[in-house]
Amino acid sequence: MINSYNESNVKKLTKYIKSNKKYRDIQSLVFIGIGTDKILFDSVGPLVGSLINHYGLNINYYGDMDNPIHALNMVEALEFIQMKHPNSVVIAVDSSISPEGGTYGLGRVSVRKGSLLPGLGLGKELPEVGDISIRACIFEGEMNEVEDMYNISIQFVYSLAEDVVNLIHHTVENLSRNIG
Repeated sequence: MINSYNESNVKKLTKYIKSNKKYRDIQSLVFIGIGTDKILFDSVGPLVGSLINHYGLNINYYGDMDNPIHALNMVEALEFIQMKHPNSVVIAVDSSISPEGGTYGLGRVSVRKGSLLPGLGLGKELPEVGDISIRACIFEGEMNEVEDMYNISIQFVYSLAEDVVNLIHHTVENLSRNIG
């Protein structure tokens, strides 16, 4: 389904990548999907990785449904990625929670310059990840409503993951053709 995408997010991600001093070419990009395959509302990052593999996209992406990067293995995974891809532009991909009526909004994919703090929405303290972040908002509400997150549809999460795959695919295409 690599057809639909949000053009403004593609332009924004392309701009952020090109403005990063570490960017040299497509191979200097590393995407890291944060999350777990065990909790649906935290599976966007790994699902994106598995879809990228499924579509056969030639992208440096770590964290998929078979080998997720989550709270228990994050430090070791980040050290390995840094060793394997020193001086690369790191783009973190994660699910996010937005306060009711927040900026990012339920079902929206946002691109931001700067790292993200995985687990922040659930009160976890984990290392910052990325030079750029892609966040898929899977829940809108307050932390005391966390039990409502267990009612999220797999189709909803899958659709958000597809949106992120399309964003990454079209951005990489633009960069390889030097568009944007």
